[in-house]
Amino acid sequence: MLLSAAGLFLLLPFYSHAQCDNNQAISAVQVDSDIKYGENINVDGDDQELFLDLYSPVGAGAGEKPLVILAHGGSFIGGSKDGDDVVPLANDLALAGYTVASIQYRLGVEGFPLAIDSSTASEAVIRGVHDMKAAIRFFRKSAQEGNPYNIDPDYVYAAGVSAGAFVALHLAYLDTEEEIPEYIDQTKPGLGGGLEGESGNPGFSSEVSAVVNIAGALRDKNWMTAGDEPLISFHGTEDGTVPYGSDMLVFLGFLEIFEVDGSKSIHDHAVEVGVPSCMETQYGQDHIPHVESEAYYDTLKVMTVNFLKGQYCDDEMVCQYGNPDGFSDLQAASDLFFFPNPSDGVIEFSRPISEVKIYNMMGVVVYEKKQNGFSAVHVPHLSQGVYLVQVPGENLTKKLMIRH
Repeated sequence: MLLSAAGLFLLLPFYSHAQCDNNQAISAVQVDSDIKYGENINVDGDDQELFLDLYSPVGAGAGEKPLVILAHGGSFIGGSKDGDDVVPLANDLALAGYTVASIQYRLGVEGFPLAIDSSTASEAVIRGVHDMKAAIRFFRKSAQEGNPYNIDPDYVYAAGVSAGAFVALHLAYLDTEEEIPEYIDQTKPGLGGGLEGESGNPGFSSEVSAVVNIAGALRDKNWMTAGDEPLISFHGTEDGTVPYGSDMLVFLGFLEIFEVDGSKSIHDHAVEVGVPSCMETQYGQDHIPHVESEAYYDTLKVMTVNFLKGQYCDDEMVCQYGNPDGFSDLQAASDLFFFPNPSDGVIEFSRPISEVKIYNMMGVVVYEKKQNGFSAVHVPHLSQGVYLVQVPGENLTKKLMIRH
């Protein structure tokens, strides 16, 4: 079937390797559902076929398209490839010129709900990793066999939400056989095949060029080393499902599984070892706020498109929503920030300041305040849109979204 293109995204440029500088509107998105990409034995010991939904840009012109493999959330016991945590993003990335595969992966955790432990929980992640790798290999195989999906096999990106982000992160950074934890029983049906697994399409690469992490975590951030794939992360500071930093992963609100490294810890480690990394902190927010909040979704969508465009077109990091002329070097201090963002007209600062300026996207000052020791500003008169907040004399110039 065809989904009509959203008006907002018609303003965004279409990016393909030969057309990165060409503004070309996508007329629609074609969705092809339930394409089989593999199969493997699930947690119940049954053979399970694996399917994906493919979102393809229509009217994007000639040329192969970069591919995003997207995995849904659901704590490895629920969720689906057509869930509301992934479908809007799949559609909008296609509107931006990417081919997107929203994948099904094997769900279920042995011992659910009360006998889950670190081993069985880790095995659930590995099943997902094996399945996502099979999906990547499926498309690279198809590219060699006539390329019916018109993808660029050299530019494949892994993306995921919550549990799906666990899968994407582990696919990228758990990348040597020696790193596979000893407590994962690879002799169990459905867990064999080492890092690559046995979910289908052997003989093709499962490598990715970058990672989009939405509220995910790694079992061990030290698996990420210099030279690994760039990533962009989105995570709420008050996430009660997946830790924002390094903390215990708690299942069903009471069952402690193991300590994980959430997005903030992963980002800090990436910076330390020299892996390019963007981090969009969702201050004061719980788990995956983009599902309920149009403003947070807008930030997620546009920053993801900008990040992927930077990777695909220029091989550079793009970590921002967007700037007016004259603000090409956005900066954010580690000890000074403001929240909430998006805001309904009230923003608070992490410590007292003495001056602030707010600019519209034309570079015009629309609000200014000078006063010793204030820590909040009220700007309900500002219309809905994107602004820049600058604290003169401090290392802070950052985008603000106003949503009424």
